[in-house]
Amino acid sequence: MPHPDDIEIDYVKGVQFHGPLCEESEAHLLSVVQYLEVLMMQDALDRIKIKASCIKDANDGPGGAMVYMWFINGFVPRHYQITELHAIKRHFEYRRLPIRVLEEAALSSMESLGFSMRRGETYSTLGRATRH
Repeated sequence: MPHPDDIEIDYVKGVQFHGPLCEESEAHLLSVVQYLEVLMMQDALDRIKIKASCIKDANDGPGGAMVYMWFINGFVPRHYQITELHAIKRHFEYRRLPIRVLEEAALSSMESLGFSMRRGETYSTLGRATRH
């Protein structure tokens, strides 16, 4: 059964559904939302690891994970989307964590979603993410 926020009644176009219509598609959508959270976690980790003083060009710096997060977020139904306030709150929460705790959380979350990343690996540079 779709969520009431996912149903749009338009007297010209008719009824439109913007969210999952079954439990299987909702499970897939929830894994996408979990991936968005992991991308925010990875962005915070990348920003801690890559020191700003070592970067000559902003495109070589961190930020790729956050670019991908906002891009994917645009395709998620509205009431499942990450809000700017939520992203800011998470950013500061993640930046307060010890680096080992954040790294372990990011790695285990990536693995639980079926992705593999090596410890210490950064996601993508800002320049590389914006070129895709």
